[in-house]
Amino acid sequence: MKEVILVFIGGGLGSVLRYGTSLLFTKLKSSGQSAAIPYDFPVSTLAVNLLGCFVLGCLTAIFTKGIISNDWRLLLCVGLCGGFTTFSTFSAESVALLRSGHTGMFLSYVLASVVLGILLAWLGWKICR
Repeated sequence: MKEVILVFIGGGLGSVLRYGTSLLFTKLKSSGQSAAIPYDFPVSTLAVNLLGCFVLGCLTAIFTKGIISNDWRLLLCVGLCGGFTTFSTFSAESVALLRSGHTGMFLSYVLASVVLGILLAWLGWKICR
């Protein structure tokens, strides 16, 4: 039962952080401070997923050293990173870009998410090992 509670707490924290990040990017878009980013581009989901990849890469490296307990792994990797990142939103936004005829934006988003996500997970692991 302790493990479930740790994942629950971490997931809640991750979800709140994701929501806060979404609010931040919405505020930046509406204020015109991010004029270089097309309004339809799902930048907040991309940002949380890429940051989550980097953090999970770091945490994976730390846990493979045996420095931190499995409880912390459940709280941070499974819970926090799992609640913070969002593959389902990435998928839905990708379909929405395709349906609205934004093929170039769709390709940019998918490629950036996958390629940069893998690169950042590797970089996080490399830095923290």
